[in-house]
Amino acid sequence: MSIQTGWAGLTLRGMTWFLSTLYMAFALLFIRAAFHGHVAFGLGGLIFWVSLATGLGLRLKVCRVVALGTHFSLMLVIPFAVLGKWGGLDSMPMNPQPPLWLMCVCVVAIGIVNCLIIFTLYKRKNEFGPPPHHPTSSESA
Repeated sequence: MSIQTGWAGLTLRGMTWFLSTLYMAFALLFIRAAFHGHVAFGLGGLIFWVSLATGLGLRLKVCRVVALGTHFSLMLVIPFAVLGKWGGLDSMPMNPQPPLWLMCVCVVAIGIVNCLIIFTLYKRKNEFGPPPHHPTSSESA
């Protein structure tokens, strides 16, 4: 597991910091859900997002794979959730509802960010590794 310097290392370091911050923001949303009566859902999401943020910060390989799977599924779900019949926009109490072009711009922007995340995590897969092994006092003797 070699740490790259220069622009390549900066890109991965920036991406892991960005994702860790984003995942911690998701964790805060799940804390809010737990306080509003959805305790199991809130605590489950909290554990998932905090673990993923911590693992990406430590550059663990399993967390990279989980993050890739999460972002691939977001690429598939977000357009249907926002623009499809299942989005629930008809039942939302917004007056006036946002125009379709604005929702399309948001979906495309989120898609571009997801593509950048997937590309960076896939391209820099060699920089992720297993958790570091710290020998105990009995192993070093």
